[in-house]
Amino acid sequence: MKGDGDVSSELIGCSLSPAELEIVRERYAAAADDYQATIEMDDDRARVSLRGDKQRLKALLNQMIAQEAGCCSFLRFDPSETADGFLVELSIHASPNQEVPPQSLAEAVRAFFPTA
Repeated sequence: MKGDGDVSSELIGCSLSPAELEIVRERYAAAADDYQATIEMDDDRARVSLRGDKQRLKALLNQMIAQEAGCCSFLRFDPSETADGFLVELSIHASPNQEVPPQSLAEAVRAFFPTA
């Protein structure tokens, strides 16, 4: 985790530089035009309901999960298909020696699903 206050520090353990993270965020923001989303947050889990074209949503989720596995492996994505889209449960699974700020999950959800 970068501790100098840059954008990457919003996502614990994110290995992307601020410029790389901005490119990913822009990609996710552009994709958000293709779906409607609602979020339910608990202390340790977020449930994101995505409604839209299932093929596009599936492709987006597959791309997102692959992307994030490379730079934010502490995040767990658990997508499941619903009648009108997908439900994605997100949670943080940090190593025992990794400090997880309380706002980290909310920051990750806002980065991945900016219109929700």
